[in-house]
Amino acid sequence: MTTDLALDLTQRLVGLASCLAAMETIAARSLLPQQGLLSWKISRLRRVETASGASGFVLGLFFGGRKIWFTFIARALLGAALMVAVEPAADALLLGALVGLSLMSHLATPQGNDGSDQMTLIVATALLVARLSPSSLSQQACLVFIASQLTLAYFAAGVAKLFGSSWRSGTAVSEIVSTRTYGSKWLAQFAFRRPEPFTFATYGTVLFEVAFPVIYFLPPGSAALFLVIAMSFHLCVAFLMGLNSFVFAFAATYPAVIWAHGVLH
Repeated sequence: MTTDLALDLTQRLVGLASCLAAMETIAARSLLPQQGLLSWKISRLRRVETASGASGFVLGLFFGGRKIWFTFIARALLGAALMVAVEPAADALLLGALVGLSLMSHLATPQGNDGSDQMTLIVATALLVARLSPSSLSQQACLVFIASQLTLAYFAAGVAKLFGSSWRSGTAVSEIVSTRTYGSKWLAQFAFRRPEPFTFATYGTVLFEVAFPVIYFLPPGSAALFLVIAMSFHLCVAFLMGLNSFVFAFAATYPAVIWAHGVLH
């Protein structure tokens, strides 16, 4: 895979991830009104710099009251535009606007963000640097950074799970699907009757995440299979836990991994 193709695919996938994440936030209408959990009226009180002063005033222009709808609609439109943009100058402009709005969103509503939002912002920022730089070396460095970020994210998550007793005992996934936030009644009942698949999923998740760095040493066919497994993992998580935005946020990093694997081989 060439550098240009890897950057192009990454841009379109990060645009899709941004668009879907913004639309999911818009769909959570009950959390966004002036008295909602993620409203600016409540979120601004978390920090001094957002509660008052120039920064608080600027953020209020984007997130105060009903204006928050226009901000997330703008993020969705910017994501959609990135999926079809073909001009480098337009790419940089769209990415700059998306990164700016995303940074403000992270500051204004920090309790509404998760790992997919962080990954999307990191990838979009790296892409912005690549689009602003005419140097092929800088663009390649950005792809290395994105691939390294994904590798570190998986590996660190796997190592962290090793310190959790429920992950070591094989019950973590069963416990997760039994929660009100990330599970469901039928899944909890199924896990109670047949714990074996969930035990396998628990150990399989840890093994996959810890072993992810090995992908760079595998032959091309095996590396592709490894990424298919990774995507299957995110699809299962989206189906079982409702974490849909992780699918495309992490998929946006895969072109960089494929590119880095090709360079090493």
